[in-house]
Amino acid sequence: MYSTRNGGKARAEMHAGLLSAFSHPARLLILNAIRTREVNVGELCEICGLSQSVISQHLARLREQGVVKTRRVHQMIFYRLASQDAERLLVALGDIHGAGGGAPIGRHSSNLDRK
Repeated sequence: MYSTRNGGKARAEMHAGLLSAFSHPARLLILNAIRTREVNVGELCEICGLSQSVISQHLARLREQGVVKTRRVHQMIFYRLASQDAERLLVALGDIHGAGGGAPIGRHSSNLDRK
């Protein structure tokens, strides 16, 4: 999978970046919220139970990693998953967690407001 002969190093770096983007409970909540539809920051605050500043910090990280895309409508920005890879990883995490069928990952941490 990561053989240096067939570009494995670049693939390993890409996968590590994707996993890094997923490596915080708040980002998992955000990704789950945008899994099936576009959502704005205000909606994400309500859905995830996190402050606007926390949501914005995590969205910036997800954008840097290329995991989310944006669409602007006047003053409002809507977020959605950027790739099927991100969707497949969310489904796999849901399956591993025992939710079956890639069901949404729930809130399992009391310290989600930390960056």
